[in-house]
Amino acid sequence: SDEGYIAISIKLGETVTTSSGQQLLNVIDLTITAVEGTIVTPISEFGEKIIVTLPLPSDVVNKDKVAVYYIDEETGILHYVQSKVVGDEIVFKTGHFSKFAIVEQNITFSDLAKYEWARQFIESLASKSIIKGKGEDTFAPGDQITREEFTVLLARALDLPKAEFEGVFADVTEVNAWSVLEIEAANRAGIVQGANGKFDPKANITREQMVTMIIRALNYDSPTALKDVKSTVSFSDSTAISGFAKESIGFA
Repeated sequence: SDEGYIAISIKLGETVTTSSGQQLLNVIDLTITAVEGTIVTPISEFGEKIIVTLPLPSDVVNKDKVAVYYIDEETGILHYVQSKVVGDEIVFKTGHFSKFAIVEQNITFSDLAKYEWARQFIESLASKSIIKGKGEDTFAPGDQITREEFTVLLARALDLPKAEFEGVFADVTEVNAWSVLEIEAANRAGIVQGANGKFDPKANITREQMVTMIIRALNYDSPTALKDVKSTVSFSDSTAISGFAKESIGFA
């Protein structure tokens, strides 16, 4: 318009060295600026996430182990960005523009031999930095998972926006440094609610709790995804399903 306009810029080709010493080639620098006369104002944060589609690099070997990462320019640390491969393109959601890289990793663990049915999924999530092992080369695939661990997994997968510590749950404090911000982010997103002001982070998660969290996560990410879904499945132990989980289990 006569009053001003929005300019979108995509720069490709910069090389960035991460905090681990990894060199990333063809880093993508996305910028949006508002131009009004001679005044140019960078816009770095958006009210809602926007969707960006980019072509996959030609040297990708395994599409299932590719993800987009945001590069923290101050620290050189990579942060996973919610992304997925569709054909020969990668689609990602972001609430801000800065420098991004399309990275393929091939992470595996030495203790997956008896879990071949799960290997593909474990390696895919690990290669995208969504899940981590319990040691340098150990995944512990047969271990129980806690409420805390599963919440962090969902928060990473959805790239939930984190904020300063708020103290939402009495039993999730800054002592839980590795998980507290993810748990509070999941609470803001409506994925976890806890009970009586507590979250019980170290308790093993139950099947009904896990399904409820997954359905809430799906609704957060895609509010219309379950619009026309009807449940036709009945379980012989349905009377054992808690009230809070019945609808979610039906959808799942």
